[in-house]
Amino acid sequence: MLAAGDFDLMLPLFDTYERLRPFAEARAKLYHQAEGSYCIEAFTVWGTYSNNEYGWNRKGKNPNCPDCGAWRHAWNQGPELLALMLDYYDYTGDSAFCRERLLPMAVSILKYFDTRFKKDANGRIILDPTQVVETYVEGVINDTPTVAGLNEVPARLCALPEALTTPEQRTFFAHMKACAPEIPMREATLEGKTVRYIAPA
Repeated sequence: MLAAGDFDLMLPLFDTYERLRPFAEARAKLYHQAEGSYCIEAFTVWGTYSNNEYGWNRKGKNPNCPDCGAWRHAWNQGPELLALMLDYYDYTGDSAFCRERLLPMAVSILKYFDTRFKKDANGRIILDPTQVVETYVEGVINDTPTVAGLNEVPARLCALPEALTTPEQRTFFAHMKACAPEIPMREATLEGKTVRYIAPA
């Protein structure tokens, strides 16, 4: 859509998330005692899980634990939305969109990560529990898709023109950039040489 100049076709997606933001913020508080927006991966037009994923019989179950394990600890959807919104701003240069829509959503989504997860001795977020999309779902820490988003999005927000952001926003985005986890890496020997590559988590 961006390459084709179909910017208007992206707005219904952003409208949906904006409309559901109060609900996503209430969910973050109820599910994880956190501030900001918790955006679930797949949702109905009302922002809820579908019943077949959340579970029809919820008796004795914690509200933050859907029956569908594929979405139980997926966190990358919030940073993905912000990356799309940043792309939209980069292509259109729409300052009003940036100030009125992108920045409030960015503060809300990033605040969730800042208040939801513990931090290590260096002040970096530890994504635990988590999962790597639908591939690795147990024993995972710092899944690469979410870590990549938490590195990219605050860095791009920090690079926005100063005239678009408030001092409080700039301070918060710099804080989030500093507390992003490092991209998980592994080493392997290939044809007698040690190579480093990105790990799933």
